[in-house]
Amino acid sequence: CLTLIMSHTISFAIHDDDKKGKDVPIVVTDKTTDHQRSLTPEIKVYYFPYYETVEVHHYGLGECSITVYDANGNPFEMRGVNIAHAWYTSYTEESIKGAASLGANTVRIVLSDGEQYTKTTYSEVSNIIDWCKENSVVCVLEVHDATGSDSTSSLNNAVNYWIEMKDLLNANTEYVIVNIANEWYGTWNGSAWAEGYKSAIQSLRNAGINNLLMVDCAGWGQYPDSIKDYGKSVFNADSQGNTMFSIHMYEYAGGDSSTVKNNIDNALNIGVPVMIGEFGCKHTDGDV
Repeated sequence: CLTLIMSHTISFAIHDDDKKGKDVPIVVTDKTTDHQRSLTPEIKVYYFPYYETVEVHHYGLGECSITVYDANGNPFEMRGVNIAHAWYTSYTEESIKGAASLGANTVRIVLSDGEQYTKTTYSEVSNIIDWCKENSVVCVLEVHDATGSDSTSSLNNAVNYWIEMKDLLNANTEYVIVNIANEWYGTWNGSAWAEGYKSAIQSLRNAGINNLLMVDCAGWGQYPDSIKDYGKSVFNADSQGNTMFSIHMYEYAGGDSSTVKNNIDNALNIGVPVMIGEFGCKHTDGDV
């Protein structure tokens, strides 16, 4: 399965009957590094006595079907913690180091676009990414200002923030996942949530952002039926097919073991990847 971020098209000729109906290995040289990668298409390549066109992709963080792959093409299961950089900026580097030392392979970092909290600057984001790379952890960056809001204006503010960071994000596709807006759309309304995110994803791709994107489900992240009912349409809005979803499991989405299992299975059953972006043992309405 080829996952990844930037597609290019190549042409090649197949004139060998021995290759009919078989996978055909392809070697592609990345001209920026002169590094060769052997690629095998997931689909079968059939014999044609003329040039056949297939897509190949640069490796970065990406997804294919329900599995997320890392920059080396290996299945990637996220394991980590959230780090509240926007409110505790002086602790971020130490927190990343601590998480990595305890076995995390991912950290999710709270940023701000300036709507609700002090805006996280370009240089701050650059430092955060560098700290993650130094500690060999993948960096999920999220904008927190739109939390619980149903306003498309707040979602668009987050989109515009990411566009400001485009060059930095694109230079680090192997390490950075863009969690577009933390818990945007507080109402339990999957249709409106989906329409907002379809527009946001298209805006990010049209602006040239190539990272793996992450979308929190509706209902303050606790209405996973929004993924079950509308997630595929949101996924299909991504021209790169490189979007995953996140559920925040507190008293509603994670109230008991069967609820946890059902919510995960419902997302996977529509053919989209999902992660648990937040969870806790207690929340506002009781035990989890």
